[in-house]
Amino acid sequence: MAQSIDPYDLILFGGRRDPNIVRLCETAARLNVSCLLIMHDEQHEPVVTWDFSAQEFRIDGRCVSARSAFLRYDVFSSSNQSPAELDRAYGWFTTVFGACAATPDMRVANARMDTRASHKAFMLAFAQSHGIAIPDTRITNEGGQLGAFCEDRERIAKPVTGGAYCIEASKAREMTDWHEGKAPIPAIVQDRLIYPEYRVFRFGEGFMTFEITSDHLDYRPHRDTQIKPVGNDALGDGVVERLKTMTDRLNIDFFACDFKTHADTGVPLFLELNSGPMFAAYDAAADLQLSEGMVRWLTASDAQA
Repeated sequence: MAQSIDPYDLILFGGRRDPNIVRLCETAARLNVSCLLIMHDEQHEPVVTWDFSAQEFRIDGRCVSARSAFLRYDVFSSSNQSPAELDRAYGWFTTVFGACAATPDMRVANARMDTRASHKAFMLAFAQSHGIAIPDTRITNEGGQLGAFCEDRERIAKPVTGGAYCIEASKAREMTDWHEGKAPIPAIVQDRLIYPEYRVFRFGEGFMTFEITSDHLDYRPHRDTQIKPVGNDALGDGVVERLKTMTDRLNIDFFACDFKTHADTGVPLFLELNSGPMFAAYDAAADLQLSEGMVRWLTASDAQA
């Protein structure tokens, strides 16, 4: 028989090696927020049962309840990211997310998010339609179109689905397996922008912006990147307000948006939105203010689904 437990303020779920979940758990403890940490990896899993008849969600034989939840899909457990490991990660995420999102009055980050938010191409168009400047962009698999677009200035290319770093468009052309002038899949091709790059986080009604500088085209694989918190007005007048309007329409209450600077105008341009971003490095640069803001938002007295 399951044993009931007192409700927690916050459920945290993710991979055992995920530094972001660990950081939130540490912050919750520092703020005296009661927290249930649920972690898994390729070798260790909890025992979970979601009993629909009894309307109970049990972890290791105990009924679980909480005011709020923050959950991350595990991308850290498998070194080779094999299909079996990705299926395992998704199976765990969809089970725990489903149980939390179905619980009345539990605040769950992005529980009502519009599925369009996960499509990078749509989000570029959606941002532009809300008055947020984007780079000159083509999405194409046509070799002639790509060649013409890259004649007058430097461009970069990246997958329409994400999951890889951006590279120079000329290098992408060389690497592509062309067949009758067509690539097997379209790519996003854009102006090559310059640093500084910016990442703005939203957590509920709160926003926090960071400036990023690097010597590399894509800073993410490199450790020599410099990150510092800056004011939200670094993105330009009214940009954060337009971001809020845009993401309110899609029911996204937690995200990171990336911007990078146009070489000629100096204007930060919208690149993409990530509804499940990593944040530990940014939190460290902000003296833990980001994770504190996230925990306070999730567990606020008005927290509800």
